[in-house]
Order: sequence, then C-alpha cells, then structure tokens
Amino acid sequence: MSSKANYDLTETFEHLVELLDAEKFSELDQFLKQEHPADIADLLEMLDDDHRLKVFESLHLNVAAEVLDEARTDTLQELVEALPDDRLADLLEAMPSDDAAEILSEIAEDQAEAIIALMTPEEANEVEKLLAYEEDTAGRLMATNIVRLVKDWTIAQTLEY
Repeated sequence: MSSKANYDLTETFEHLVELLDAEKFSELDQFLKQEHPADIADLLEMLDDDHRLKVFESLHLNVAAEVLDEARTDTLQELVEALPDDRLADLLEAMPSDDAAEILSEIAEDQAEAIIALMTPEEANEVEKLLAYEEDTAGRLMATNIVRLVKDWTIAQTLEY
C-alpha cells in the first residue's frame, strides 16, 4: 500500500483493522511487509491497545526495532510496559546503540537496568557508555559504530564492506 503515489493513512488504517478483526494473520503479515516502519509506527498510534500489541508482536525483529525507534513517547511507553524484558532486550540489540540508549533513558531506571542485564555484554557495554553521558549532550546522542574505509574503494565496495 505504501507504494501508492498518494499514501492515505486513513485508508491503510481501515484495511489494517479489517485484517485484524477478521483474524487474517497471514494477510496481515504480508500487508505489514509492504509498509515502512515509520508508517507502521503511525498506524500503531491509531490502534487500540489490544490491536497495537497484536500488530507489534507480529512484526519481525528488525522491523519491530525500527518501529519502536519511530514510535512516539506514549506508544513507546505502552509497548515497553506490555512487552517482556527479554523481547525488549532483543529489540534494543537490533538497533543502533544510540537509539537503544535513547529508549532506555525514557523508561524507569530499574526496568532499564533489567533489560541491559539481558543484553549481550558487548551491546550492554555500548549502551551503558552512552547512558553515562548527560542527557542531550553529543556523547549521549552519538553512534558508537564506526567504519574505516579505504579511500580508493568504489561505492559498491564500500556498501559491500
């Protein structure tokens, strides 16, 4: 649906609700695969709590991580409260460390610590480094993943690397 020249969020939302109400989960999966994560985040805003969680839980890990990153604060809070900590840890590991740190900074400190404890040591270390910086500073906002490239590489070589 998002391939239309004039994307209609209301029409997309209505179709999503029809699929949910009819419990057409395989069609729902195909439908969601066609949508951009930012659009899915917008659709989640429009859904009631039960439908929101069903849709979010049906997403594949990497897409769900992108949607979580795009979600507005109130929806993010609802999802964080509804999802088990191990699922949240998996989602945060699937996103860049700066985005994971931002999300963790928006939830209760005890829950954030529990989630960090479930992450791989390497990912947890990266996120903890970022959380050590003051909020809204460059240190907190930076991505820690860097790539060193050879100046003579073509774009294709760089993308492959």
